[in-house]
Amino acid sequence: MPGLVSILPQPYFDRITALWGELEAHFGIKGVNITPLPHFSYQVAESYAEQALFPALEELAAHTRPFEVIARGIGVFEGESPVVYIRVLRRPHLLRTHLHVWQRVLPLSSGQNVLYSPPLWRPHITFAYQDLSNAQLPAVLRFLRSKHFDCTMKIDNLAYFSELPNGEYQVTHQFTLQG
Repeated sequence: MPGLVSILPQPYFDRITALWGELEAHFGIKGVNITPLPHFSYQVAESYAEQALFPALEELAAHTRPFEVIARGIGVFEGESPVVYIRVLRRPHLLRTHLHVWQRVLPLSSGQNVLYSPPLWRPHITFAYQDLSNAQLPAVLRFLRSKHFDCTMKIDNLAYFSELPNGEYQVTHQFTLQG
């Protein structure tokens, strides 16, 4: 499903990409490559009214200041195929930005994933998605915890991921936060 995200800045972008490569080399985990740019998501939906969405995102970016996020600690969304991620702390400016994005694009989207709605949203940077088994989970967690990924980074963009016919995603529009 397409979605609205912020792409991580350097050097964190490269660090996450390298860790994805290590996870693939050590554990065969590569499902995260479906969205090949390190990011965290604000909203995911089945579809967006793109002609109205892009001007709305441009306006949001023009009125949103760049802000800092803190990424700290490893988390797991449990299930048959667990998702492993870095937690992005829910600080006031991030929460306000998320709320503004959610409210502005809600009428321009359909089939929203409610897990990204303001009361349920758990911002995160994904490490393992779709192809991690519960049997692999303890070893993957030990590996990632040894990497000590705690950082504060400046977020300066809002981007739109769209789905390609092969099921992978690409950023088709990116807007610089200017506020």
